Amino acid sequence: MTSLLARAVRALVPAAALAALASTGAACSSSSSPSGSGGSGGDATSQACDLSFEAEYRDLYTCAGVDLPADHRAALKASYGKYCAAQLTEAGRTATAAHLTACAQAHQAAPCGTLTTLDACRIDSLPGTLAVGAGCFDDAQCASLYCAIDSAADVSCGHCTNRLADGAACDHASDRCAIGDACDPQTSKCEKATPAAPLGAGEGCVVSVQCQPDLGCIANKCAPRIAEGGACPNGDECKQELGCDVTTSKCTKRSVAKPGEACDVSVVLCETGNCASGSDGKGTCPKVIADGAACAAGDAAQTCLELSVCIDGKCAPLDPSICK
Repeated sequence: MTSLLARAVRALVPAAALAALASTGAACSSSSSPSGSGGSGGDATSQACDLSFEAEYRDLYTCAGVDLPADHRAALKASYGKYCAAQLTEAGRTATAAHLTACAQAHQAAPCGTLTTLDACRIDSLPGTLAVGAGCFDDAQCASLYCAIDSAADVSCGHCTNRLADGAACDHASDRCAIGDACDPQTSKCEKATPAAPLGAGEGCVVSVQCQPDLGCIANKCAPRIAEGGACPNGDECKQELGCDVTTSKCTKRSVAKPGEACDVSVVLCETGNCASGSDGKGTCPKVIADGAACAAGDAAQTCLELSVCIDGKCAPLDPSICK
């Protein structure tokens, strides 16, 4: 399934890692942290969602070297469980709790940053049953595997849409090509795409995401990632549990700030929402608006709870069923 926690905690994930999450669908990983509370019952769906939560939490928090307070984590897990169950039962979806469980279990022994290599986690590659024109919340509901989102809507609702055929003209920024194709930015045509294998130590690179997970792009070659205190001129070559401090350009342990406290885009991260930062990468953590309270969409100084969204001027939990 589309990474659920990634919708809520983008500030905690380096851009390259988040791109990997988006490209693979379900964010599965090993569950090294305690379960906490939040599961509801022992049925297959709640168990699958619990496993998926622990997998995503590890990828987005533990692997980044941070943790949430126990009460916040429990509340997030409860919200995640409700949203996860809703996605598994949404119209058109063919992926099941068994698929989600298989993904989480497949990644139990895998290191951070390797989720894109697991076929079991490509859940959103299973075509849905909704026809072109039907209302949708995400790609996996559609037989075409493409839910074109209405950018003017308050929430991520759209309509199932055909993907572009092999060889068709495309816009690299917005169009979706057939499964297995990609929009070539040079030719602006849909062409067969072969994912590049991660580069090994000593191979040439431009950014760290090209390298194997334990390697970073250092002086344009893949090499062991930089430890705490080391220089990080590119901003992405530190060990995965560290961030590159925007002031010192050195690899530094990350910490979590509460609403109203100072933050930045690299090492002082907001407990909820994104850091409302300026051009120097520094700012203040947003005010958190409770479900049902008034909100202003697009105001960086405030945010709804994780897995909630500002709809018609009030914060409300994300609900796939509203997309018809």
